[in-house]
Amino acid sequence: MKFQKNFNNNAALVEDEQALEWIVIGNGVGFGKQPGDLVDEAKIERRFIATGSKGFDATQIQALTAINAKMLAIMSEIVALVEPALNTKINDRQYLILADHLQFAVQRIDAHVTLTDQSLLWELRNLFPTEYQTAQQTIALINQKLGFTLPDGETVPLTYHFVNIKNGDSEIEDTMTMTKLVANIIGIVQKTLGLF
Repeated sequence: MKFQKNFNNNAALVEDEQALEWIVIGNGVGFGKQPGDLVDEAKIERRFIATGSKGFDATQIQALTAINAKMLAIMSEIVALVEPALNTKINDRQYLILADHLQFAVQRIDAHVTLTDQSLLWELRNLFPTEYQTAQQTIALINQKLGFTLPDGETVPLTYHFVNIKNGDSEIEDTMTMTKLVANIIGIVQKTLGLF
């Protein structure tokens, strides 16, 4: 693969032997490269086709390249944590959505914005215990590796992402609706039984 363009040290645009363009991600994959240089394929942790019918469009490429280099550097560790925990394989679309979500979570910290809606926390913890625990572990990993302190409120949306990954890309809104529905049913049962 030949280097074409550097997005940051950990993401680059390359071209393969069939002249297909790829976005490759890996620690230092684009560092010090000039157009035409060969890319060390051992450094490539993830590759996304940049053109063609199944390739990323310009908006997706822009989202991927806007992700903080530090976040990209630990995405392989996050994937290594999440895939066995959820017993699934994260596809390219899910990878992009997860990386973008985590990038936005870090940006919220920088902007001093915290998620405080914990109204469905009990339901998430009990309906999706594996996904919830994986979300907690992911937040701990990010905090350790990037030196951030992501608040506990980030566990809720991250759990939704993991439920969707495990369920093969169902819409996050569907998962949220289902969780709210279960919460309402539990509330009705508790009120009917006088437990509320």
